[in-house]
Amino acid sequence: MAGGGIGGGMRGGGLPAFTRQSTSQKRLKIQWDTYVKLGEERLDADAAYREVRGRDPRPVLLLRDCDACAGKDDALLERSMEDEKILLASGWFHCVRVDKGVLKDSHPLNTLFVGGDQVAPHMIMFSADGAERIGLPGKPSAKKLWNVMNKILVKDYTKPADAAVARWVALLSRFDTLDARLQELTEKRERTEDAKKVGAVEKEIKTTQEQLAKARQDEVAVRDLGLRTGGARVQAVDYDAEAAEAVRGSAKKGSLLDKVKKAEGQPAVNGEAGSNEPSK
Repeated sequence: MAGGGIGGGMRGGGLPAFTRQSTSQKRLKIQWDTYVKLGEERLDADAAYREVRGRDPRPVLLLRDCDACAGKDDALLERSMEDEKILLASGWFHCVRVDKGVLKDSHPLNTLFVGGDQVAPHMIMFSADGAERIGLPGKPSAKKLWNVMNKILVKDYTKPADAAVARWVALLSRFDTLDARLQELTEKRERTEDAKKVGAVEKEIKTTQEQLAKARQDEVAVRDLGLRTGGARVQAVDYDAEAAEAVRGSAKKGSLLDKVKKAEGQPAVNGEAGSNEPSK
């Protein structure tokens, strides 16, 4: 799945910038699916939403690309301390981006963005059943964006996202500490010539790796908010690429979106795309 995002935590409010370590960085990327238009038929709103949702049971975050943010996550980021919360919470959504041509009448998803006298939203969040729809024009503040995300998450998940994301951010710091320790020990092992001392260092490395594995297990519990959608289950993405699973939604007939091609030549959305879903 094509990922985008910031590699570290750019802090606002006069706080110094710092870079997260590798394990944390893998979590701070939005897992985007890219909708590719295959025809010139304008769909009604319900049909358009079904195409975007496909067989992924999560709520949907739909982003309309513009000249300024195409291929980037700028529309969702404020370059502040809130960015990490937004990036992590995106994993509880099926995130889809569509090209700026969606504003043309002939685009299949046009009805989702154009209607009445309202300005076309830059992004739209839908509840899993499509009943709740919240459009956001331009680039919203991180506070506004989080409030909207949380409103949708409350509807579609059984556990509170605000508490879970706070614990998840804390886990990132734990990952950073362990990553830094592993790097330090690895470098120490490379400099050590005495066999007995090498053995002691390798023992420390093993202990640290076990602690990192335990932290990842704790993360699984934090990410599981309990999706309300009956009968639908989505495998969580393995951020560390140890055993990445494909999305497995409910057994529905494939739609046009099944043929959507992934950004950068990766697999299509439905049935074969990796998912950043925390629910297990």
